[in-house]
Amino acid sequence: MVAARDTDGVDLAVVRGGSVAGRVLDRAGQPVGGAVIHAVGGAHRPALGTDIATSADDGSFELQLPPGVFELAVSHPRFAGIASPLRPRYAVGPGTRASTTLILAPGCIVSGRVIGRDGAPAGDGALELQLGPGDAAFAPSGRLDADGAFRWATTTDGDVGLRVWPWKAPPSAVQQFRCRDGARFEGVEFTLPDRRPDLEGVLVDLGEPARNDAPAH
Repeated sequence: MVAARDTDGVDLAVVRGGSVAGRVLDRAGQPVGGAVIHAVGGAHRPALGTDIATSADDGSFELQLPPGVFELAVSHPRFAGIASPLRPRYAVGPGTRASTTLILAPGCIVSGRVIGRDGAPAGDGALELQLGPGDAAFAPSGRLDADGAFRWATTTDGDVGLRVWPWKAPPSAVQQFRCRDGARFEGVEFTLPDRRPDLEGVLVDLGEPARNDAPAH
C-alpha cells in the first residue's frame, strides 16, 4: 500500500501462519551454529522477514511462515549444503508447527574472484556449469558479486567444468575441478580474455530517426 497523504479507515487483511522449527547438524550429529536457513516458495512472504533465520549455537532455529508449501535452503561457510540431494518440503497451515532436522554435508566448494582485461576485478554476471561439449552447453549455476568474488558449492561428487560470464564481457575459459566430499578449491582466478565482440552494430529507437554515430554495447 502507498499512502500519499493522511489516511484512516484502512482495512488490511491478514492470515494466520504456522512455523517450521528444528536443528541443524553435521554428519557426526554435532550442532551447527551460524547457519542461515531460508524458506523458499509459497505465495507470500511474512511481513517481518521471519522466513529467514540463523541457527543458534545448539543448532536450533525457528521460521514463522504464511500458509503455503515451502522448501528449506541452508548456507554456511564450512558446508556445501544439505546432505540430501532434494530439499525438504513442508506444508504450512494456520497454527501448524513442523519439526525437522537438517544435516549439512561438507561437499565441494570452489571460491575465488574474476579478473578483467585491465587487471581489475570484474563482477555482476553469472558463474556457469558445463553440461557438455560446445559453447552452448553451459547453464547458469551461480552469480558473481560486484567485486568479482564468487562461491560455488555442490554436494555431488564428480568432475565439473566452470566458467564465468560477467556483464558486458566475453566468457572466460573453462576450468576443471575434481569435486569430492570435503574438497576445497580456494583462491581460484578466472581471467577474462582480451577479445573483440563477435557482433557489433547500432541500436536504433524505432520512434526516432536512426543515428549512425550511436555506439553499440
